[in-house]
Amino acid sequence: MKEYRTIIIRAGVAGLGCGYELANSGHKPLILEKGSLIGGLAQTPQYKGYRFDIGGHRFYTKIPEIQQLWERILGESLTTVQRLSRIYYYHQYFSYPISAPEVIQKLGLVEALRILGSYLKSKVNPPQIESLEDYIIANFGERLYQLFFKGYTQKVWGRACSEISAEWGQQRIKGLSLGEVISKALGFKSNAKSLIEEFYYPKLGCGQMYEVMGEKIVSMGGEIKLGVEVEHIYIEDNRVVGVLADGLPIECDHLVSSMPLSTLLQVMDGTPQQVIESAQQLQYRDFLVVCLILNKPEIFPDNWIYVHNDNVAVGRIQNYRNWSTSMIPDDNTTCLGMEYFCDRDSGLWNTEDKALVHIASIELQSLGLANYSDVIDGFVFRQPLAYPVYGNNYQHHIQVIRQYLNMIPNLQTIGRNGLHRYNNMDHSMLTGLISARNILGRDGGDVWEVNTERSYYETFEK
Repeated sequence: MKEYRTIIIRAGVAGLGCGYELANSGHKPLILEKGSLIGGLAQTPQYKGYRFDIGGHRFYTKIPEIQQLWERILGESLTTVQRLSRIYYYHQYFSYPISAPEVIQKLGLVEALRILGSYLKSKVNPPQIESLEDYIIANFGERLYQLFFKGYTQKVWGRACSEISAEWGQQRIKGLSLGEVISKALGFKSNAKSLIEEFYYPKLGCGQMYEVMGEKIVSMGGEIKLGVEVEHIYIEDNRVVGVLADGLPIECDHLVSSMPLSTLLQVMDGTPQQVIESAQQLQYRDFLVVCLILNKPEIFPDNWIYVHNDNVAVGRIQNYRNWSTSMIPDDNTTCLGMEYFCDRDSGLWNTEDKALVHIASIELQSLGLANYSDVIDGFVFRQPLAYPVYGNNYQHHIQVIRQYLNMIPNLQTIGRNGLHRYNNMDHSMLTGLISARNILGRDGGDVWEVNTERSYYETFEK
């Protein structure tokens, strides 16, 4: 049985970060990836020369070492992109975050006064914040919540906002409120944060970063094996001693995993039933993207738009040409990513690809963004377990799992699914670097603490 000092399960952002840090320090990790491509949710598949991301992934961070790592990996292939993303609400575009003058102009003064009155009511009589619904109403008011938050959020997560933990809002929209927006619109000094106006992005798509990182890991002596499923993890005396992968046992001194916790705990030796039950309670949202190739070079100027219309299932639309023209092989065409948030037991997930292309084309036309006849080809990519769900009781289950995993000192879990945390790429990468430094004896820290005290780096102080 071959032995490795470190085995890393999954070659996503976090796993590759760990592998690169180890390989760059002279170690030779083995990375086992279940799929056929590396990069996880940040991979960039190809179809007939068109490159598309699995969702939009901006390269923006306030962590200097992550920025330096990105620049070291890609060099001049890491370009700067001007950001434009808006809300598409029944044939009208709205800025995000919401602009008070724009709301008055497009929704009318009466509706604007309703929104303001609702917000003031939430300040006079604020709700007790126990769910995402409470958090948004407290910061934006009931009316704006109903118009711009409720329908879209439920489309994304497939559950009522009252069933989602307030922690999601505190992490993802921290620092934004209607009061700050109004203050800024009236010209008053404000502590509000604004969405970043530009970001870095690889010329050939997000996945280029991780493709090059994988090549560097291998060139430094590491191994990456694709299409390999980890079936069992051997535990002896509260330590990992090896894994069973595609029927072959492999020994190791350290194990780093970014596989979903719900899977990890079930394939480990001797996991207590209480811990398995907590792992089974963790929920995920699946995701599929229907890539449409259109015979038009221009559709809309945004990098992506959020679709709030409740008469279509699509939740977000990426315009890959506006991320990088190098992703589109034909200058006379455009490639759009019609993104659908769903569950694997849903009819949408199990619909045939040809039918999904048809549905997406119809929805694109119904939104008034293009004609059905403009679509000349299409392709579907499915990503299971894409988003960890912050259910109202999920923190209790995470605590049960953490207490057990802390008893196994040579096992670390990292990344979105390894921590069941909706991290951005920079935070996921950081968990990989920290896990590697712990293995190297550099006291990297506790990976579970990443992105708990730090602000959500989508935003920055003007």
